[in-house]
Amino acid sequence: DLRLAQLLNQLFQERNTARLAITHQKLAQELGTSREVASRLLKELEKLGHIRLHRGVIELLSSLDLARIASGDAG
Repeated sequence: DLRLAQLLNQLFQERNTARLAITHQKLAQELGTSREVASRLLKELEKLGHIRLHRGVIELLSSLDLARIASGDAG
């Protein structure tokens, strides 16, 4: 989902880190969606190799790919 990629990209840049201490619930609240939807979308980004999910932490693996998705250039 474009909005999730944009939010993650923004948070990683603002905090200048490759590890965000944030829950799926907090991301869902920021996006105005359910935790289940946010979790499903995060799992998809993880499957693509852009992030790695840990309990309460999201680790950035590919900042270039995430920025590309966030800009709407998924291809």
